[in-house]
Amino acid sequence: MNCLRCGTQIAENALFCENCKKTVGEPLQESAYLNTQIILPTRKAQPPRPAQTKTAKKAEHKPEEDKPRGRGAIAILTVLCLLLLAGATYLGTLWLDGKNDNAALAEQVTGLEKQVVSLEDKTAVLEGQATALEEQTAALEEQLASRDMEYDELEEKAAGLETDKSKLQQKLNFINANVAFLPNDGTYLYHTGDCTHFDKTGFLVFSVSTAISWGYRPCPYCQPAE
Repeated sequence: MNCLRCGTQIAENALFCENCKKTVGEPLQESAYLNTQIILPTRKAQPPRPAQTKTAKKAEHKPEEDKPRGRGAIAILTVLCLLLLAGATYLGTLWLDGKNDNAALAEQVTGLEKQVVSLEDKTAVLEGQATALEEQTAALEEQLASRDMEYDELEEKAAGLETDKSKLQQKLNFINANVAFLPNDGTYLYHTGDCTHFDKTGFLVFSVSTAISWGYRPCPYCQPAE
């Protein structure tokens, strides 16, 4: 089924079109989608519904019966007396329990006081030990500072000795390069001063150039050929 106003397909027996939002049963206006062959269904007249009559129910008020007030007051007083008696009994029980608890607490307090005294004595001993340790620590720190000063002095001395060693090594290198030790062993070999292959009980000392001019050759042990 199509809408007679906009031509949109709608469900069968639909009363409203979802596209143009108009009712199908209203008088048609001029429209490009008007189809004269489609006949709208006629609505059947429904008989009017009978008006529902509501019968108002009137609440029936029953006359209140007179209640005996004297008995109620006696009952209330009885309940109050019982409550007061129960409260007094409960308070007495609490008082007795509190008295017993106070005695137990007093014993606990006495025990705690003794423990506190013992802890104070131990604390005093520990404080004395801590003071002794602090004095020992101060003495060790002084010794450490003194050792640090000694170490610095030794480092300075070591630096000076290293300098002296370097100077001595330079002198030794100069002597080994320019001074020849000539033993009287008939080998015609000249040696350096630290060579262990010649008799040091008798030797002559000359320059290397002089030893070479006299026909001496370098010792293969202390002056190996390059």
